[in-house]
Amino acid sequence: MADVPACPRCSSSDTRLIAESPLPGVWEMYGCNHCTYLWRNTETLEGIETITEEEIEAAVLDFPPPSHGGFFR
Repeated sequence: MADVPACPRCSSSDTRLIAESPLPGVWEMYGCNHCTYLWRNTETLEGIETITEEEIEAAVLDFPPPSHGGFFR
């Protein structure tokens, strides 16, 4: 397993290895726990639009608790 890189979108180091290719060493998929960006190590990361902390916070939606309307009793 390779070192997990920082997120190319928000620069957070809070990233993790999500998956590896079925054929060993072909690709690895990483995910950012902070901005939820996903990428593979085979992608060209040049030109990735960066995101600010304010944009990350604005993207978090506050969903109300689910209303089951009597469906589950």
